[in-house]
Amino acid sequence: MRGEEPIAKEPLDAELDEDEAPAPDETAQTRWFWLRRSWAVPVAVAVVAVLLGGVAVLSAVRAQQLRNRAAANTALTDNAATSELLGQTTTAINTIFSYDFTKLDQTQDAAHQMLVGSAVCQYDTLFTVVREQAPPQQLVVTVTVTNSGVERLTGDSARLLMFATQTSTSAVTGSTSTAGAMFAIDAMRIDGRWKIANIDTFTGNPAKVDC
Repeated sequence: MRGEEPIAKEPLDAELDEDEAPAPDETAQTRWFWLRRSWAVPVAVAVVAVLLGGVAVLSAVRAQQLRNRAAANTALTDNAATSELLGQTTTAINTIFSYDFTKLDQTQDAAHQMLVGSAVCQYDTLFTVVREQAPPQQLVVTVTVTNSGVERLTGDSARLLMFATQTSTSAVTGSTSTAGAMFAIDAMRIDGRWKIANIDTFTGNPAKVDC
């Protein structure tokens, strides 16, 4: 049986230096990564409004854990189910937000196998930015979830907090940049596999787009 608190998947990374983050108008990696102000202003791989360090992630996860103690939350009692959820959603985030400018079709096809509901529309809308700008800039982007925690796991639905880093390299400019962000995802288990159903950037509303 699990202890009272959900366990973060990975150790927290050191807080990223904001001076290392690319400028908002720099290139496709800044447009596609995390949303600095709102979902409508893409800034690189797409998911969050504020760059936060590992300490902020831990605080957010702990606060939600405390609120969930009195609730029927499988994340507090079923270690196997929680580990499965964390493993599959982490793999999904790393896969769908990493891309090579020469393999964009493969990336989008793989993403469609890991997304469901509004997340499909969210992703496809944001991926248009990549298709427009990644080839001319010859971008290769790698996203890695470095820390995660389960807010809620009830039956076949769940919500998680995640912290991820992105490394972007442009063959045209020869430059490499790193950025990080915190965000939340809603997940659904369909046919025995966890899929991402929605992405929340903490901008006041879930990350929704018109489709």
